[in-house]
Amino acid sequence: MIQIDPEKIIQLEFFLNSVPKEYLIGILKNRANTTDLKALLFKIKNKKIPKPFKLLEHLSVSKLIQFIIENNMIKLDEAKQHYFQFRDSESPIFYLYKFQEDNFGNFLDIPKKLKNFVQVKKIDIHHKFVDVSTSDIMKGVPKKYKDFRILNFNYYKEDTVLEITFEYLEKINYINEKYEPKYVYDLKSGFLWLEKSNQLAILKCHNETMVESIIRLIGEFFNSSYWRFRLREEIVDKLFDKQEIIKNSLRANKYTNPELFETIIIRDVEFSKKSENPKFDFIIDYERTRSSYNTKIQGFRSKIKISVAESGKISLLGKSIRLDRCRDWLIELLRKIIEIQGSFLSLGNIETYLKSSDYIFRTNLFLKLKNNTAK
Repeated sequence: MIQIDPEKIIQLEFFLNSVPKEYLIGILKNRANTTDLKALLFKIKNKKIPKPFKLLEHLSVSKLIQFIIENNMIKLDEAKQHYFQFRDSESPIFYLYKFQEDNFGNFLDIPKKLKNFVQVKKIDIHHKFVDVSTSDIMKGVPKKYKDFRILNFNYYKEDTVLEITFEYLEKINYINEKYEPKYVYDLKSGFLWLEKSNQLAILKCHNETMVESIIRLIGEFFNSSYWRFRLREEIVDKLFDKQEIIKNSLRANKYTNPELFETIIIRDVEFSKKSENPKFDFIIDYERTRSSYNTKIQGFRSKIKISVAESGKISLLGKSIRLDRCRDWLIELLRKIIEIQGSFLSLGNIETYLKSSDYIFRTNLFLKLKNNTAK
């Protein structure tokens, strides 16, 4: 066994833990010595393995990583590149927005202008982006988030979709062995997709506080108001097959019936079928706030578990989610939602239309209608 510096082992393990299992298996198949692989599998299985490569899929990720490191099959720089490639691919959560005004301007000019705009911004103690010249009354106090920076810009779909990748630091508190409160900063990453024709924004970020700060920053850059999509069941049921529901989070309207439970969570792969039973009629008194599905997404070999939240976010569960497939799927999904909302309005279903709109949009609309002139 090759001797490797312990610090290097720690780094390799960290980077490779972001790599999908099938990719690790590919590294082994391309670089492993058959004799060494047989020896490893004999040690694990306690029996001779005539065809070792066939058994790789049955090994744990930790065992695969251990073998790759111990046999010096990958350099640190290569492992780091794999980390950058896959770090945002594990169970990503997407926050879905639409800008109100078409202020994108020349779509190809955005990278240069946005980079210059962000360079003169900093995050304050309230987690908001402010001008770097703004006086800091809490100067010296460690901030929860800091050092936001844009990494790259990439265009897709004939330059109609722009991807903006970014990083920032998040403060992590801990207590040491002397019971002294300490903190370190942990590097976080994410990205934003902007779609030109419908002024859509899809944001993938680790923390919802930063999600709100970043979308506010982008709204300021475009000088445009925005709203987050409301994924109410009236819309979701037109997008996904109810037969594929595996989990539901339900909320009662306590003002309508204070006797109801405030929330109910139901896990059952046969939810749709069983809910037709009259003894479950009480479910009608509840609104669905979150639902999970096992569904087919174009470009994925098998069904993907997704979670859809009324608050305007969709998460996909998996170790190595194909982000390019997610991008195309989500943009098409938002286009469909816009069409569905438009159909509510054209059919005169005003109540459903308003409920399916963002809170800020509904509030602004209410103020416009308050004088009853546009009723």
